[in-house]
Amino acid sequence: MKTVLLILTILSSLVINAKNLSEDYSRTKKSLSKLHEVELKSRLKDMTVVLLPGILSETVIDGSKQPLNFSLLLGDYFKDYMTWLDSVGIKNTRIIVESEDTVENNSKFIVDQLRKIKGDIVVVTHSKGGNEFLDVLLSEKSIRKRTKGWIAMQTPFYGAYIADFFANTRGLRIGTEWVFTFFGGSLDGLKSVGTQKMNKYHKLNKSKIKKIVQDINLLQYVTYIKNEFGPESPLESLRDLILSKRGRNDGLVEVGSAYLPYGNYIVDDGVDHLATVLNFKHLRLLPSVVNRYKNWNFNRVEHIKTLLYLNTSKLK
Repeated sequence: MKTVLLILTILSSLVINAKNLSEDYSRTKKSLSKLHEVELKSRLKDMTVVLLPGILSETVIDGSKQPLNFSLLLGDYFKDYMTWLDSVGIKNTRIIVESEDTVENNSKFIVDQLRKIKGDIVVVTHSKGGNEFLDVLLSEKSIRKRTKGWIAMQTPFYGAYIADFFANTRGLRIGTEWVFTFFGGSLDGLKSVGTQKMNKYHKLNKSKIKKIVQDINLLQYVTYIKNEFGPESPLESLRDLILSKRGRNDGLVEVGSAYLPYGNYIVDDGVDHLATVLNFKHLRLLPSVVNRYKNWNFNRVEHIKTLLYLNTSKLK
């Protein structure tokens, strides 16, 4: 598996259609101004920004019907994005799925929800939501035509090692299955983003995925966290486990799995899998230590502004 991931990483740097926008991301983020907001509003006129969350997302969505909800502690999933989009008058909607269900089942639900939205769309996905939207694009030509941009953040396109670990490790499997069932899904929901399932998925759909992605304005955002002194991430123990088995990762998804070898991409360090969509302010127990790391003070508004600005540049 390490060999496969290495090959994928090498290929991603060689394919002509893939472009590294990491420097553009850093430069644009530092220079954001009101003019960027005005330009974005103009580009996205008559469009809707659609937000698709990842696995276990309902547990951190305010007002969800889950038996346990952690939004008071971690914030509301995508809330910072939605608040800012509303403030500048950009239409947006968050599609709430049964996030513990399978990629296949959720993609069908997402198709039904997208059909209710009029006009063109720019889609922002996080984690498993990216796998689900890719499945939507493969199955629905009408939605492909309406999709003017796709921002895929921290997506386990080729599967996540941690999904394999929890789904297949004796002693953990039973507890994991109980958790996923308790929250309304099944263990198959986790397995659907495992490496075995996703690698088979890409082998079966390789040529179709390549064509679709090349025709869509795709921007992929990939992150990892270095192992340093102090608590760099709430996902530190998982980061360390994946680091020992698969290399650099964001606490849940390894870099080698997180972007397709075609389409623009950004690689950012010091940002964990949850910081892009949730607020960590209530977890800062040791501010003198955690304030050293941008992960704990990640600015989600500046982040989404920058990604949308880069992704919609061709819509001028």
